[in-house]
Formats: sequence, C-alpha cells, structure tokens
Amino acid sequence: MRWETMLIGAACAWLAGCRATPTEVVSDPSVIATVNSPAAGDRARALYEDDEMRIVAVDYGPRGSHQSPGFYVFGKHSQKWIRIERVALVNAVLGRSPTLEECRAAGEQPPSIGWNFRSLEGQAYVEFPLTQNGVLFFPDKVEKDQEQGRMVLRFGSRWRMAHVETVLFIQLDELRRLLAAG
Repeated sequence: MRWETMLIGAACAWLAGCRATPTEVVSDPSVIATVNSPAAGDRARALYEDDEMRIVAVDYGPRGSHQSPGFYVFGKHSQKWIRIERVALVNAVLGRSPTLEECRAAGEQPPSIGWNFRSLEGQAYVEFPLTQNGVLFFPDKVEKDQEQGRMVLRFGSRWRMAHVETVLFIQLDELRRLLAAG
C-alpha cells in the first residue's frame, strides 16, 4: 500500500470521526479494516466466495460461547484475512423494517425485530457489521459487481420492498489493496 493512500485514508477517517489504531489498515473512503481473522473455534458463516476471496460472518454464537463478532474477508491469493470495521455510506441506500400493515399487504410475515438504518444518513461511515438495539445485522446477500468495480452488500433484500432494503458498497480495488497489504 502506498503511503499516499494511507495518508488520504487516515485523513478521511479522522474527518469522519474514526480513530485508527496501530493494527488498522486504513484505505480510501469506502472501507476501513484491520488485519484480523476469525478466532479459532469461531463459527463462521460463509456469505460469499469466488476464486479471489471468501467473505464470512461471525455472530455472537450460542449462549455461553465467546465468539468475537465480525465481518471477515480472506484473500485467496495473499492468504491473508482482514476484518471490515467501517464502511462508507457514499451512495448507500438506507432502509427500515416493514410495518405490520406493509407486511400484511405484501403477504409477508412481520420481522421478529425492527430496524431503521435511515437514522445513519449524514454519517460518513458506519460501524460494521451493522447494529441496532444490540442486534447484529449482516448482509443477506453479497454480490461482486465487476462492471462497477465494487462489492454490493444487501440487507433485508428478502422482503422485496424497496424501502426495506439497505445497500452498502465497498470498492473492489480498495478491498484488493487491503488484502495484499494485510
């Protein structure tokens, strides 16, 4: 990673109120990550995999376990892990949970918990994974958009209601740089 990229990333993070620690790899504005891997014994759930990378989620785990929640990316070429700590909200679509009436009209069961990520509007970055009221939210769909050069992280896409879905983006070139530097 070039020093200019680290300096620009650190400046963007500082302006956004993010504090970089010595173990943090700071990149351009779409993502801030640490060099970190799931702990031995963590139950990682695969969210995406191709010939370049593997993306996994680690939640709190079963009661009594000591998992460290996180969103991890493994670079298959570099054989290195990074943990996504923050994602920029540039071009993000921020959704909310559907109301009971909206669920009835769509023939859907209401969610067991509610969320409203619209309150994040105006922030430069969001802590990752998303949290609200102590609940972790991981993307239910992760896609690689080669044409736009980015990873697309979709939350609430199963509801098939436009106002419900939250969509975040991570630039592929930044992710690749982080994996190479990790």
